[in-house]
Amino acid sequence: MNRLFAHKGTSECTKRFCAFVLVVSALLLDGIGFAQTDALWLMQDSIKPWASMAMLRSDNAMGSNSIDLEFINESVFGGTLEKDQIQRQSDRMKSVNRIGGYSASELCFYNFKDTLFNRPHWGLQAALQTTYMASAYFPKDLFTLIYQGNQQSDSLALGPIRAQMQAYQKFSVGLFNKKNWNSISIGLVVGQRMADLSLYSASLLTNAWGDTIDVAYNGTYHRSDTAVSGIANGAGLGLATDINYHLRMPNNKGIISIALHDIGFVVWNKNTQTFRLNGSNMWTGIDTRPYISQSLDSIALPNFEDSLKYSRGKGREIKPLPARIQFRYLHHLNESSYYEFGLQIMPSTAALPRVHFGLGQRIFDNFLFTQSVSYGGFGRWGFGAGCYYMPKKSWYFAVQTFHLGGFTLNSARSRNIQFSIAKIFKS
Repeated sequence: MNRLFAHKGTSECTKRFCAFVLVVSALLLDGIGFAQTDALWLMQDSIKPWASMAMLRSDNAMGSNSIDLEFINESVFGGTLEKDQIQRQSDRMKSVNRIGGYSASELCFYNFKDTLFNRPHWGLQAALQTTYMASAYFPKDLFTLIYQGNQQSDSLALGPIRAQMQAYQKFSVGLFNKKNWNSISIGLVVGQRMADLSLYSASLLTNAWGDTIDVAYNGTYHRSDTAVSGIANGAGLGLATDINYHLRMPNNKGIISIALHDIGFVVWNKNTQTFRLNGSNMWTGIDTRPYISQSLDSIALPNFEDSLKYSRGKGREIKPLPARIQFRYLHHLNESSYYEFGLQIMPSTAALPRVHFGLGQRIFDNFLFTQSVSYGGFGRWGFGAGCYYMPKKSWYFAVQTFHLGGFTLNSARSRNIQFSIAKIFKS
């Protein structure tokens, strides 16, 4: 039995697959970006007697509905994947598999001292943000081909596939309400890197003797200017807006919150490359046995790139940012505790809508503890917790995760951590 791909230890093909799916041929870093306004702020319905506040916050995560974290770690960072481990992973594959991740960090500044247009409730805010995001969905047969190989008489459906990655920086300015934390801002976006693959259909057929394969494909691939690199390199420019709106219910029974983040776009420059893939190829007489008798890490497999049929062009491309639309209802049980439920949608990524339910308890005036259960995003079920603390009301610390199991269970399929540190300057 001849195979186009074969697994031996942590093969180069395995690493290529993980790099392709996890980082969209370039980079990987449940939801993306920052959570809505922390409940500890919203539970204080008064104008803050502060001069200003500087806040650093970060949100980092990865998740999948089918691939566990142990498998990802061993594939990408080194290790031996045993046959039974691969088979268990294969048995877990869905007809449509999702994977994605992000790393986002933001430095914010809030000015409480000045009044705007004779409106003392409003202040100025500014923020500098950097974001890396990748996501993909793919069929089970793609995993089978890469990790278990093709066999005689195989007919593998390798599409549809959608894989995308964006890295960008954003500088924004806007207004915020000092009492209820409503805000609106507009930002200049500098695109750092982009890759976007859409395979509408793809298939691989192996004949009964195992010596001929027929590959058919139809899709497009966009990537940003490869001649520039680094942060804020000018590969693209765009605009984005962020809106947070909080409506208090009568008698302070609860709060309805709506948040729109990174609603915008990037125009990638004239050196952006577009590949249009459309055709079929047949290769006969490829005998991989001399190759797989050695370590794949020390040899080069045949390169079929020159045989693939595609057309290439250059020109500006407009791509939407990975926007987040969030809804939350927070209901006060008493002065120190509440429950909430929420929904997050990321329409331009592979993620499903994520729903969550949570409970919060203010242990004392400046300390809040939360628990949550969620489903959706790039992963599945998640059970999380968070702590929010404001010592002497001059500092603020927060840490939260939607997936506690990601730090303790090898079989977990998602992991995330959010944290904030703020320094409050008094008048």
